[in-house]
Amino acid sequence: MIVTKSKKDGVIILTLDGKLGITTSSQLQEVIEEALKEDYEVVLDFKRLNCISSAGLWVLFMEDKSARTKGKKLKLKNVSKEIMETFYTTGFQDLLTFV
Repeated sequence: MIVTKSKKDGVIILTLDGKLGITTSSQLQEVIEEALKEDYEVVLDFKRLNCISSAGLWVLFMEDKSARTKGKKLKLKNVSKEIMETFYTTGFQDLLTFV
C-alpha cells in the first residue's frame, strides 16, 4: 500500500493506494499518528484503496479512538461500495466518520 500525504486548507489528506491488510496496517498506523500530532483535521481518502482486512479495520478504529481523545476525529472519504460493505458487515459504519 502507498500512502500519499497532502495538506490543503487546514486538512491533512492521506490518500491510500492498494490493499490495507496485516502487512500494511502498521505503516498506516504510523502515518496517522504523525498526522494527528499536527494541528490539522485528518481525512483518509480511499479512492484508490481496493481491499481492507480486519487488521486495517482495527487500525482505523484505534486511531480514530486516539484522535477523539485529542478532540479530533478521522474522516474517511471516497469509500468504494465494496469496502463500505465491509464496514457494514462488521458494524464499523457506526464507529467511524464518513464524508
